Amino acid sequence: MKEPFKSAIPVLELIEKAGFKAYFVGGSVRDYLLGLPINDIDIASSATPSEIKEIFPKTIDLGIEHGTVMVLYKNQSYEITTFRSESDYVDYRRPAQVTFIRSIEEDLARRDFTMNAVAMNRFGEIFDPFKGKKDIDAKTIRTVGNSSERFSEDALRMLRGIRFVSKLGFLLDKDTYQGIKHNKHLLEHIAVERIASELDKLLHGDYTSSGIQLLVETELYHYITGLQDKKTALLELSALPIQSLLIDEKWALFSHLLQKGEKEIKRFFIGLRFSNKRVQNIVNMTRWLKERSINSWSIESVYASGKETALQVEKIYQLYDNQVDPLALDKLQAIIEVLPIHSLSDVKVSGSDLIQWKHKKAGPWVKAVLKEIEMEILHGRLENNNEDIKEWVTRCSLN
Repeated sequence: MKEPFKSAIPVLELIEKAGFKAYFVGGSVRDYLLGLPINDIDIASSATPSEIKEIFPKTIDLGIEHGTVMVLYKNQSYEITTFRSESDYVDYRRPAQVTFIRSIEEDLARRDFTMNAVAMNRFGEIFDPFKGKKDIDAKTIRTVGNSSERFSEDALRMLRGIRFVSKLGFLLDKDTYQGIKHNKHLLEHIAVERIASELDKLLHGDYTSSGIQLLVETELYHYITGLQDKKTALLELSALPIQSLLIDEKWALFSHLLQKGEKEIKRFFIGLRFSNKRVQNIVNMTRWLKERSINSWSIESVYASGKETALQVEKIYQLYDNQVDPLALDKLQAIIEVLPIHSLSDVKVSGSDLIQWKHKKAGPWVKAVLKEIEMEILHGRLENNNEDIKEWVTRCSLN
């Protein structure tokens, strides 16, 4: 058994020594069976939160009402959740009541997909009552039990299923696919923030094209804020090899495909509850991607966009234009290298200097003169030092 399971084995041993059962569960076991990198592990146990806290001296209550306690052990943290069953769900997302149980099989029965309903003990032995390993081997995503029941319990599972298609390259089994189509309207009950998080994860996958196409095929996109009328752009995005782009670069490309104004694009991302910083970054890349599709880079456009944005936009543009153009990239790099300044803050004078030199009161003229100085320096006609700028200001007839 490899890390991080290996380091966690003593935790399972201590739980079992106290008379309880403990297993590795969920996505970490799935990824272990797939030979994928494993970051975090989850542990499920027959011990209740209070019993776990008696076993381990250092714990943190994470979601104790749902049975989850964080255990601190040898400079590592482990989330341990009590085996549980769940009553009827409310709001198509949350169980009305959680009951702690002693059966791992009942605990696995409440999970979303068979590939996530696989447990592993500390010896590496697999407990698989719902044939999740078989589905993993067959690269199939199948709900645990009836798909309509699983999706009506938690409607976000539909989008999670499609996100797993994007991540793993698996296929939805027929019942799961039909379950999404039949219950797609339930996604309206899910918080926008949770939907946006799943969309980010979907775009992060190696098989994004398949995931986006499923959003359209199942018509799930009809029930996602802002995507209702974006079928054409979604399909265009799915046809592009976007794996090499960062998440917000992918969103910027999608924005470009929308062919909408900045206000509408901004409304779209605000509707998905993206942070103001993310929205501004995406809108900015979209703006310069539009400009790049019309004109080549110049010293003015590189300076105005900023070197990082320019490099990102060039990467997006070349992918969208379906051609690798080393000369265009070399030209952009050459412009970046010769930029004498990167923003107005790099200019070695201030508005106070201008007021003193010109013996004039503050006013709009200060901003205008600073802009002229900025452009003179940018084009190499003026050295960026206080003395040269002062001489230039005093001898030029400026308003």
